[in-house]
Amino acid sequence: MRAHRRGQTEMIGLVFVVALIALGIVLYARLGTRSGDGGAAQAEQAQGSASLLVSLLETTVPSCGSSFERVAAACVEGRPMCASGDPCGEAQAVLENVSAIALDARGAKYNLSVEGTGMGIASADCASADPRVDLVAAPRVPLLTATGTRYLRLSLCS
Repeated sequence: MRAHRRGQTEMIGLVFVVALIALGIVLYARLGTRSGDGGAAQAEQAQGSASLLVSLLETTVPSCGSSFERVAAACVEGRPMCASGDPCGEAQAVLENVSAIALDARGAKYNLSVEGTGMGIASADCASADPRVDLVAAPRVPLLTATGTRYLRLSLCS
């Protein structure tokens, strides 16, 4: 009879240990999956934002016959360029068109600007100065000008 009770106690202990291990595996799988998906999505958004900025710099401004990078540099330097003679207005129009096609169409919240200038556009839902806004990605690419380096920045918010 004593051996029988000892066997029952060992079986109950074994079941308890197996249950704890199973619970640990389930918790690890759930928590690990959640944080992994968010990180991957955030990395994908950051990569997409950086690619958009590089593409934007190389985009030809039709009315100027030159790249956005050169038109924006002319604006920063105060040089006349383009048929209209207003490189700032032409660069701003390109920012608005690109943001409408690439960002507004997806419902993104963003700030797209050339730092240190008045050029830029922001969705109504995203203000980078607002501490309640979570910054998802904020890549920037250099814009070389005769007056120094400025940065083209795209801040994505959630």
